Amino acid sequence: MVARILLDIVGPLVKISDGIFFLMLLAWVVIPYYNRGIAAVQGSLIGLVWCLTTFFSLCSLSTIALVIVQGWISFFIQLAIVLMYFCVSIYMWIMKIHTKETKIGTLKVTIVTLGVMLLINFVMIIYLVTCKHINFYFSLASALIVFYVLLIAIMFYQLDRTYKMIYIQKYNRQFRIAYKIPDKKWWLTAKRAAKHPRVYPPVEEGTKEPTPKEGNKHG
Repeated sequence: MVARILLDIVGPLVKISDGIFFLMLLAWVVIPYYNRGIAAVQGSLIGLVWCLTTFFSLCSLSTIALVIVQGWISFFIQLAIVLMYFCVSIYMWIMKIHTKETKIGTLKVTIVTLGVMLLINFVMIIYLVTCKHINFYFSLASALIVFYVLLIAIMFYQLDRTYKMIYIQKYNRQFRIAYKIPDKKWWLTAKRAAKHPRVYPPVEEGTKEPTPKEGNKHG
Protein backbone atom coordinates (compact mmCIF):
# COMPACT_ATOMS: atom_id res chain seq x y z
CA MET A 1 0.00 0.00 0.00
CA VAL A 2 2.73 2.45 1.00
CA ALA A 3 4.81 1.43 -2.02
CA ARG A 4 1.87 1.94 -4.39
CA ILE A 5 1.13 5.44 -3.05
CA LEU A 6 4.78 6.51 -3.25
CA LEU A 7 5.18 5.21 -6.80
CA ASP A 8 1.96 6.93 -7.93
CA ILE A 9 3.18 10.26 -6.54
CA VAL A 10 6.83 10.10 -7.55
CA GLY A 11 6.47 8.31 -10.91
CA PRO A 12 5.16 11.29 -12.94
CA LEU A 13 7.68 13.64 -11.29
CA VAL A 14 10.55 11.37 -12.34
CA LYS A 15 9.31 11.27 -15.94
CA ILE A 16 8.96 15.07 -16.07
CA SER A 17 12.40 15.69 -14.56
CA ASP A 18 13.96 13.08 -16.88
CA GLY A 19 12.36 14.79 -19.88
CA ILE A 20 13.64 18.23 -18.85
CA PHE A 21 17.11 16.81 -18.22
CA PHE A 22 17.22 15.16 -21.66
CA LEU A 23 16.07 18.32 -23.46
CA MET A 24 18.64 20.49 -21.64
CA LEU A 25 21.43 18.00 -22.35
CA LEU A 26 20.40 17.84 -26.01
CA ALA A 27 20.42 21.64 -26.24
CA TRP A 28 23.84 21.79 -24.56
CA VAL A 29 25.29 19.37 -27.15
CA VAL A 30 23.50 20.51 -30.32
CA ILE A 31 22.89 24.27 -30.04
CA PRO A 32 25.94 26.50 -30.75
CA TYR A 33 26.62 28.95 -27.93
CA TYR A 34 26.90 32.70 -28.26
CA ASN A 35 29.73 32.92 -25.72
CA ARG A 36 31.44 30.99 -22.93
CA GLY A 37 29.27 32.59 -20.24
CA ILE A 38 26.03 31.24 -21.70
CA ALA A 39 27.60 27.78 -22.15
CA ALA A 40 28.71 27.78 -18.50
CA VAL A 41 25.22 28.77 -17.28
CA GLN A 42 23.65 25.97 -19.33
CA GLY A 43 26.17 23.44 -18.00
CA SER A 44 25.45 24.44 -14.40
CA LEU A 45 21.69 24.15 -14.95
CA ILE A 46 22.14 20.66 -16.41
CA GLY A 47 24.03 19.62 -13.28
CA LEU A 48 21.25 21.03 -11.11
CA VAL A 49 18.55 19.20 -13.07
CA TRP A 50 20.58 15.97 -12.85
CA CYS A 51 20.61 16.26 -9.04
CA LEU A 52 16.83 16.77 -8.92
CA THR A 53 16.21 13.92 -11.37
CA THR A 54 18.39 11.52 -9.39
CA PHE A 55 16.77 12.62 -6.12
CA PHE A 56 13.26 11.87 -7.37
CA SER A 57 14.41 8.60 -8.95
CA LEU A 58 15.85 7.34 -5.65
CA CYS A 59 13.06 8.75 -3.51
CA SER A 60 10.45 6.00 -3.85
CA LEU A 61 12.92 3.09 -3.82
CA SER A 62 14.90 4.28 -0.80
CA THR A 63 11.78 5.22 1.18
CA ILE A 64 10.12 1.86 0.59
CA ALA A 65 13.30 -0.06 1.49
CA LEU A 66 13.89 2.02 4.62
CA VAL A 67 10.32 1.74 5.93
CA ILE A 68 9.95 -1.99 5.23
CA VAL A 69 13.39 -3.10 6.43
CA GLN A 70 14.33 -0.66 9.21
CA GLY A 71 10.87 0.47 10.31
CA TRP A 72 9.04 3.76 10.77
CA ILE A 73 11.08 4.97 13.77
CA SER A 74 14.37 4.76 11.88
CA PHE A 75 12.70 6.35 8.86
CA PHE A 76 11.43 9.39 10.76
CA ILE A 77 14.74 9.88 12.61
CA GLN A 78 16.76 9.84 9.40
CA LEU A 79 14.19 11.93 7.55
CA ALA A 80 14.43 14.56 10.30
CA ILE A 81 18.23 14.61 9.95
CA VAL A 82 18.02 15.02 6.17
CA LEU A 83 15.44 17.83 6.49
CA MET A 84 17.60 19.60 9.07
CA TYR A 85 20.60 19.33 6.77
CA PHE A 86 18.52 20.68 3.88
CA CYS A 87 17.35 23.69 5.93
CA VAL A 88 20.89 24.41 7.16
CA SER A 89 22.16 24.20 3.56
CA ILE A 90 19.53 26.74 2.45
CA TYR A 91 20.54 29.10 5.26
CA MET A 92 24.25 28.79 4.48
CA TRP A 93 23.66 29.30 0.76
CA ILE A 94 21.66 32.50 1.41
CA MET A 95 24.39 33.75 3.76
CA LYS A 96 26.99 33.00 1.09
CA ILE A 97 25.07 34.98 -1.52
CA HIS A 98 24.99 37.98 0.81
CA THR A 99 28.74 37.49 1.48
CA LYS A 100 28.17 36.84 5.19
CA GLU A 101 30.33 34.39 7.11
CA THR A 102 28.92 31.48 9.08
CA LYS A 103 30.43 29.88 12.19
CA ILE A 104 30.72 26.51 10.48
CA GLY A 105 31.55 25.67 6.87
CA THR A 106 29.36 23.81 4.39
CA LEU A 107 31.87 20.98 4.04
CA LYS A 108 32.02 20.41 7.80
CA VAL A 109 28.21 20.31 8.07
CA THR A 110 28.07 17.78 5.22
CA ILE A 111 30.76 15.56 6.77
CA VAL A 112 29.09 15.60 10.21
CA THR A 113 25.67 14.82 8.72
CA LEU A 114 27.09 11.99 6.61
CA GLY A 115 28.89 10.62 9.65
CA VAL A 116 25.70 10.55 11.73
CA MET A 117 23.71 8.92 8.92
CA LEU A 118 26.38 6.30 8.27
CA LEU A 119 26.62 5.48 11.97
CA ILE A 120 22.85 5.00 12.29
CA ASN A 121 22.68 2.78 9.22
CA PHE A 122 25.78 0.81 10.22
CA VAL A 123 24.22 -0.03 13.58
CA MET A 124 20.86 -0.83 11.97
CA ILE A 125 22.42 -3.13 9.35
CA ILE A 126 24.30 -5.08 12.02
CA TYR A 127 21.09 -5.37 14.08
CA LEU A 128 18.99 -6.46 11.09
CA VAL A 129 21.49 -9.07 9.92
CA THR A 130 22.40 -10.55 13.31
CA CYS A 131 19.14 -10.26 15.25
CA LYS A 132 16.38 -10.27 12.63
CA HIS A 133 18.31 -12.42 10.13
CA ILE A 134 17.38 -10.17 7.21
CA ASN A 135 19.37 -10.57 4.01
CA PHE A 136 22.49 -8.39 4.01
CA TYR A 137 21.72 -6.88 0.59
CA PHE A 138 18.18 -5.93 1.65
CA SER A 139 19.64 -4.33 4.77
CA LEU A 140 22.18 -2.47 2.65
CA ALA A 141 19.45 -1.26 0.27
CA SER A 142 17.62 0.29 3.22
CA ALA A 143 20.60 2.64 3.71
CA LEU A 144 20.11 4.38 0.35
CA ILE A 145 18.78 7.43 2.18
CA VAL A 146 22.42 8.31 2.95
CA PHE A 147 22.78 9.35 -0.70
CA TYR A 148 20.21 12.11 -0.07
CA VAL A 149 22.85 14.02 1.88
CA LEU A 150 25.31 13.80 -1.01
CA LEU A 151 22.66 14.78 -3.55
CA ILE A 152 21.62 17.80 -1.49
CA ALA A 153 25.27 18.84 -1.18
CA ILE A 154 25.81 18.51 -4.95
CA MET A 155 22.52 20.29 -5.64
CA PHE A 156 23.53 23.36 -3.62
CA TYR A 157 26.98 23.29 -5.20
CA GLN A 158 25.37 23.40 -8.66
CA LEU A 159 22.91 26.06 -7.51
CA ASP A 160 25.81 28.17 -6.27
CA ARG A 161 27.67 27.60 -9.53
CA THR A 162 24.60 28.56 -11.59
CA TYR A 163 24.21 31.78 -9.58
CA LYS A 164 27.87 32.63 -10.12
CA MET A 165 27.70 31.91 -13.85
CA ILE A 166 24.63 34.14 -14.28
CA TYR A 167 26.39 36.88 -12.31
CA ILE A 168 29.52 36.51 -14.46
CA GLN A 169 27.42 36.64 -17.63
CA LYS A 170 25.77 39.84 -16.42
CA TYR A 171 29.07 41.53 -15.54
CA ASN A 172 31.17 39.74 -18.14
CA ARG A 173 33.26 42.79 -19.09
CA GLN A 174 34.68 43.22 -15.57
CA PHE A 175 35.20 39.46 -15.28
CA ARG A 176 37.05 39.18 -18.60
CA ILE A 177 39.37 42.05 -17.71
CA ALA A 178 40.04 40.80 -14.17
CA TYR A 179 40.89 37.25 -15.30
CA LYS A 180 42.50 38.34 -18.60
CA ILE A 181 40.24 36.28 -20.84
CA PRO A 182 40.96 37.08 -24.51
CA ASP A 183 37.99 38.12 -26.65
CA LYS A 184 38.64 35.21 -28.99
CA LYS A 185 38.30 32.75 -26.10
CA TRP A 186 35.17 34.42 -24.68
CA TRP A 187 33.33 34.59 -28.01
CA LEU A 188 34.66 31.13 -28.99
CA THR A 189 35.93 32.27 -32.43
CA ALA A 190 38.03 35.19 -33.69
CA LYS A 191 35.40 35.97 -36.35
CA ARG A 192 32.66 36.36 -33.76
CA ALA A 193 34.94 38.34 -31.43
CA ALA A 194 35.61 40.84 -34.23
CA LYS A 195 31.91 41.72 -34.30
CA HIS A 196 31.93 42.95 -30.69
CA PRO A 197 33.69 45.78 -28.84
CA ARG A 198 37.20 44.83 -27.79
CA VAL A 199 37.61 44.08 -24.07
CA TYR A 200 40.82 42.08 -23.61
CA PRO A 201 43.56 42.62 -24.53
CA PRO A 202 42.65 46.30 -24.15
CA VAL A 203 43.11 48.74 -27.01
CA GLU A 204 46.50 50.47 -26.81
CA GLU A 205 46.58 54.23 -26.49
CA GLY A 206 46.63 55.98 -29.84
CA THR A 207 45.07 52.98 -31.55
CA LYS A 208 41.54 53.32 -32.82
CA GLU A 209 39.30 50.46 -31.80
CA PRO A 210 37.69 48.75 -34.82
CA THR A 211 33.95 49.31 -35.05
CA PRO A 212 32.09 46.04 -34.50
CA LYS A 213 29.69 44.93 -37.18
CA GLU A 214 26.97 44.39 -34.62
CA GLY A 215 26.46 45.60 -31.09
CA ASN A 216 27.02 43.45 -28.05
CA LYS A 217 23.45 42.53 -27.31
CA HIS A 218 24.16 39.69 -24.92
CA GLY A 219 26.95 40.78 -22.74
